[in-house]
Amino acid sequence: PTTMSPTLEYVTYHEDAKTGAIANQVEGESKSTIKFNLTNVQKIQTYKAGIVTFTKQMLKNLPWLGSTLPRLLLREFYMQENADFYATIIAADAVPYTSVETDDVKQVITAIAAFEKTNFTASFGIVSKEQWARLAISTYGNGYYGGAGSVVITPGGQISIAGVTILSASWATDDKLVLIDSDYIERVEGESLNITFSYENGTNWEKNQVSARVECLEVLNIMRPDAVLVMDFGNVTP
Repeated sequence: PTTMSPTLEYVTYHEDAKTGAIANQVEGESKSTIKFNLTNVQKIQTYKAGIVTFTKQMLKNLPWLGSTLPRLLLREFYMQENADFYATIIAADAVPYTSVETDDVKQVITAIAAFEKTNFTASFGIVSKEQWARLAISTYGNGYYGGAGSVVITPGGQISIAGVTILSASWATDDKLVLIDSDYIERVEGESLNITFSYENGTNWEKNQVSARVECLEVLNIMRPDAVLVMDFGNVTP
């Protein structure tokens, strides 16, 4: 989810811990008191941007360049945004989860159980393309059939384990599983993603050059660090 912010500095209050609990009231006695501990967290948005410069002559010789460059710039932007957000999410889990199982699918099942035991919901899981291949191969290598052990793989290769969709990504670190409760993570945006062409950048006017810029002012805000679980499968030697 995306939250708009009118200022560069985005301030939220993260829940750290609590004392007390909901309880049944004893007739005539005081009700149970709960105290939540909240910490002020400040997130500073930064510009994620890139510029490409080319000559006006090239633009005239290649009229399709005006529509092709935005596609190329957006591709590069999304690749870097994914990598940056993934690194932020990975860093949020200070104590990665370790499974007692050795089979990859069983490790995922135990990780989901451990994550949801803490009252979070695994919205989805992220693995690398290599790890996706290991999971897919193990579904028939170990004799799994559709639905066995809550494992489902579609003809198109989409894997679901215990009802949690396992997404594969080129920017994910190999041999790791990342589980996320997306209710506690938000993308904060100060200026929307945009692509602008300009003749006024640097010496463009003097040299008859054009600059195309892609940029967005944003930051990732993790409202609860424990809403992320990271697990190492142990398939790759560091």
